[in-house]
Amino acid sequence: MAAMAYSWDDLRVFLAAHRTESLNKTARELGISLSTASRRLAAFEQAVGVPLFSRSASGLRPTQAAAAILADAERMERLAGSIGRRLADQAAVVDGVVRIACTPSLASLVLFPFLDDLLTPHPGLAVEVLAGPGLADLEGFEADVAVRTCRPEAGENLVVRRLRQTHLGVFASRSYVARRGRDLERGEHHWTGLAGRMPDHPLEQLRLRLAPASEVRLRAQDYRTLADALRAGLGVGFLPVTFGRLLPSLVQLPVPMPEVPGPSLWLVGHRATRHTPAVSAVWDFLRALLDEHTDEPLAGSLQDRFDHAFGA
Repeated sequence: MAAMAYSWDDLRVFLAAHRTESLNKTARELGISLSTASRRLAAFEQAVGVPLFSRSASGLRPTQAAAAILADAERMERLAGSIGRRLADQAAVVDGVVRIACTPSLASLVLFPFLDDLLTPHPGLAVEVLAGPGLADLEGFEADVAVRTCRPEAGENLVVRRLRQTHLGVFASRSYVARRGRDLERGEHHWTGLAGRMPDHPLEQLRLRLAPASEVRLRAQDYRTLADALRAGLGVGFLPVTFGRLLPSLVQLPVPMPEVPGPSLWLVGHRATRHTPAVSAVWDFLRALLDEHTDEPLAGSLQDRFDHAFGA
C-alpha cells in the first residue's frame, strides 16, 4: 500500500478541528484563513481516503474514522513539540571551540585575567587564542572573532564593532626611575619604542618634543614585549595606559601628554557565524570587557585580576 501523502500542517488542522468542532475557530486558533483551513482539512480527508467530519450549519462532527486516528495524531503532536523544544535547547547551548585572534599584549594582559568569567558558566565552551602580529583571515574562517587595532576593510561578510580607544602614557620601571630620575629632558635617558616606526610617526615626534636629545636605544615588535623590556629597567617608553598600570614594577611618569591618542580597538566577526551561540557568547564577553569607557575602571579591575592570576 502506498504511503499516504499528508503533512504535519494537515494534522494540525485536523486536531484543531476535532477540538473546536468549527472551521472558523480552527482558522482563528491556527492563524490561517477560513479557506485555507477548509482546503487543508479536505486535502487530509482525501489523503486518508475517508471522511473525518460531517459538516452542518452547526459545525463539524467527528466521524468514527476521526476517533480512530485521534490518539495517534495527538502522539505526533507531542512528538513534534518535543522535537521543537530539543532543537530550541540545542540552539541555546554554548559549546564547541571558538578561535579568538588578537595581539599578544591584549591576550596576556587583558584577555587571560578575565577568561575564566567566560569559561566557567559555559563548561562546553573552549577557546583557541591566536595571538600574533598577523591578521587572521576571518572571511576565510581562520578565526571566529578578532580584536584588532585597525578598522578592517568593509566587507559584505564581516561584522564590525568599534570598542574603545587606547590612551598612551610614558612608563619606566621603579628601579630605572630610582637610578635615572623622572626628568625626560635629560639626554641620558634610554628610550624604547616599537619596531618599524618611521621618524615622522606621531609618537616619534612626540618623543622628540618631550626629550629633544633622546634616541631610541631598543625597539620591540609589540607592546607586550616592550613592557617586558621596560620592566627589565632598559629605559622609558610609551605604553597604553591600561597595560602600563597593570604591571606593579612600572610607574607612569608625570609627563604632560598632548592629544595623541592610541589606536582604537575593533571587534570583528563573520556574518555567517556571528550569532551562533558559542561565538555570540565570546562576542558579548569581549564587548563587555573592552567597550568604550574610561581607562581607570578597567585598569583597577584588571589589576586585581592580574595580581591574582600572575602573583604580582
